[in-house]
Amino acid sequence: MKYLNNNKIFVFYLLTTLIFWGCKDKEKEIASIPVKEIHLENFEDEIFSLNDKNFAEQNKILSQKYFPFYQYFVKNIIYFGREMDSTYQLVLDFVNDKDIRYTYNETKKIFTPEERKKIETAIYQLHQHIHYYFPQKKLPKRYLTFISGFNYQIVYPENTNIIGIALDMYLGSKHQVYQWLQWPQYRVKQLQKEFIPVDIAKAWLFTEYPYGKYNNLLEHAMYYGKIIYALKQLLPQTHDTLIFSYSQKQLQYCKKYEKNLWAYFLEENKWYDNSPKIISQFLNDGPFTAAISKECPPRIAMYLAYKIVDSYMAKKKDITLDQLLREENDQKILQESKYKP
Repeated sequence: MKYLNNNKIFVFYLLTTLIFWGCKDKEKEIASIPVKEIHLENFEDEIFSLNDKNFAEQNKILSQKYFPFYQYFVKNIIYFGREMDSTYQLVLDFVNDKDIRYTYNETKKIFTPEERKKIETAIYQLHQHIHYYFPQKKLPKRYLTFISGFNYQIVYPENTNIIGIALDMYLGSKHQVYQWLQWPQYRVKQLQKEFIPVDIAKAWLFTEYPYGKYNNLLEHAMYYGKIIYALKQLLPQTHDTLIFSYSQKQLQYCKKYEKNLWAYFLEENKWYDNSPKIISQFLNDGPFTAAISKECPPRIAMYLAYKIVDSYMAKKKDITLDQLLREENDQKILQESKYKP
């Protein structure tokens, strides 16, 4: 019996070693993939240099230099439902607003050239992983930083190759501007610069594999489960606290009570419920999942859906990420995953 136990330990060690070296070789291959260098363009600096005297001339320059992002910025970001008398008045009202300008100045303190370089490096590595897993897909060609007036985090305008990063939404969870806005803590904790690569990857995935029409909680949750699985492949060095947007304590809860959570959804027959109330209860963000407990993290159905997808992909070595994200038969994924915590 002792011999058998030692033999099992040896086999486990061998398999673990092979997996480790296999992953290491894959990451080495990805690191050698040549992609276009990333340069964060300072769109916000040009916007905040506008004034009454230079507006007419600079407006034409910006319209061409940043087409079509500049037009999108005016219409969808600073317009944001207001009366649009003229681009001139709209833009100057924005840049002259004392709170907006204060926030802009704060971003200059936080996003130093060194910090911007770190972001560029992270995006470059993300592009290498996207190219490896999705060689037929197009990569964004331009990245702009801007001030959104606290309206957006990442924007990826339709039919463009430009992604915009709203720096005012990544000042850090303890920054005073968010205290002034009185936003709830569960939302503010996500407004940190470490989330930028994750949010860019999400924006790309959501654009390439858009949210569809789903019939029940299982199908809604599985969409996000696939996205989370893809995020972990595209950002392998990123901690789960950023991937799931959970605290370490919340992750520990999920791991500790995974079996109980799975049993709850099965026994209550929640997966096949199609009521908007049930779907929102288990997919919407918030401080916790009230239907279960104050300790249970929000979006708990997404976490379990990810575990199903992870189990499925562990058994389907020949399925690509693209095939996974295009798979519409979520019941098939559930059954073939044989997920059982």
